[in-house]
Amino acid sequence: MEPLAEGASANLNVTLDRFSALPREVAHHILSLLPISDITRVGMLSQKCRAFYLSTPTLNFTEFPSESTRTFNSRLELMASLDKFFMRRHHNKVQSFSLDWVSEFELGETDIESCCSVEKSRVLGWIENALTCNVEKLDYFFTTAMPTLDDIISETQIDFPSSVFVSGSLRSLSLDMKCATLKASTFSASSICNLVFLKLRSVTMEDDEGFCKWICFCCRNIKELRLECVIGLRKIDIESSSLESFGVECPSCYDLCHVKISGENVEDVHINWNFNAPLPRTNSLEIFAPNLKGLNWVGYMMNHQNLGELNCLEEVQISLMADGVDDPESKIHEFLSSIRSAKTLRIDQGTTKNLFKDGYTPPILHELCYLNVTIWSGIDDKVVPALASLFKGLPNLTTLELTVSDQLPFFFRTANAATSSGFDRQYWERQHLEFVSQLKYAIIELTNGSNGFVLAKYLLERAQNLEEMLVICLPNQWNFARKLRSSRIISSNAAVGYLEKSGGRTGF
Repeated sequence: MEPLAEGASANLNVTLDRFSALPREVAHHILSLLPISDITRVGMLSQKCRAFYLSTPTLNFTEFPSESTRTFNSRLELMASLDKFFMRRHHNKVQSFSLDWVSEFELGETDIESCCSVEKSRVLGWIENALTCNVEKLDYFFTTAMPTLDDIISETQIDFPSSVFVSGSLRSLSLDMKCATLKASTFSASSICNLVFLKLRSVTMEDDEGFCKWICFCCRNIKELRLECVIGLRKIDIESSSLESFGVECPSCYDLCHVKISGENVEDVHINWNFNAPLPRTNSLEIFAPNLKGLNWVGYMMNHQNLGELNCLEEVQISLMADGVDDPESKIHEFLSSIRSAKTLRIDQGTTKNLFKDGYTPPILHELCYLNVTIWSGIDDKVVPALASLFKGLPNLTTLELTVSDQLPFFFRTANAATSSGFDRQYWERQHLEFVSQLKYAIIELTNGSNGFVLAKYLLERAQNLEEMLVICLPNQWNFARKLRSSRIISSNAAVGYLEKSGGRTGF
């Protein structure tokens, strides 16, 4: 936005004056939606706009023009201007401060580590400035793009300021900074912390035990905690009366071996925890959350796992393997018994085949009424018996969705038709599935072979209370759609629709 030139129309002046005349709170709300480069342009329009620019409580150091961040020298100039901005705004209140910074270096640049250290120090200095302005929300993303592997290996860590964790004003902190080291010993013995939301990603943790104690004893208002790819975090042992949502993400190359979460008010738990083969025998998972409503678990079952009594559970989403576990059938049965109160289950094809093997009799999940199975490689002859085993434990199912993952390459959906056509209607008749008479809504996405078609036809002809069914077909499967249209639909109220999915896109 450029300053007005001489002779500019009166109408344009009136339009700009309307912004200057806005109440301070309204102007600040509008500016909160803009990155700092746009706010700076607004501040050049008038004295009133400049006052808004310097007093806005929301700072978004994001979406910088590419020419301002392409080289180290250009970033130096940008950092100098941002330093001046902090000086000019003095101690005006900062409610929210967001940073999205990429420190990128190209092949041939010299003294890269020294230059990178300068940037790290400067961006951490802005945090200190924000803290003096009683910032309430920090959202910090900092990463480096190094030209060679040697540069990546030689990159040094920097201590993240402990003042952030003892701030009396801060309520929300999201930190994604691979080069940052958090030394819990410098703040774990601090006074009460007022954080309500904390997300740490790709940082290095020193003293994981001290960090967990700090969460338990100092963060008395914490409601949501996310720990993602945190290096040095071997044990998580947290008991909190205020915590409502917990999440941990740990790739197989990390060292996490023990997770224990305890809290009367915990309602939502997300676990994405993978291991390198063979499965570690000493790893453990314990959850004490009697009021848990949502569980999302990706990874592996363990020899030492205890989910406790989950009588308030409503929704479960799992992608699990039981390979390497001692007595896997017992562990699977124990897990399924613990989620008996769930009303919604989302599960993928691999988990279905791994947990519900042919002949396995699962515990009955009487409360479960919604099931979504994500198909990866077609409704093949190995997944059909697993689906039948799963269905036997769901007598009150009213909604069934068998849908293909959006991440599945298109060519996989048309492969292996010969291994996806081994089951006929008589197979489903022999299963005596109780849920069929309760079923009201269904989505069946056909992949390859005839197994999906046979199941859809069986449900159309046997689900007497069916109200809606959607069948999604590939272009070469419309012969199946024509056959389904000629099926004898037992429910007089059923509405059946057909969609074509081509190249990953769905249409009529």
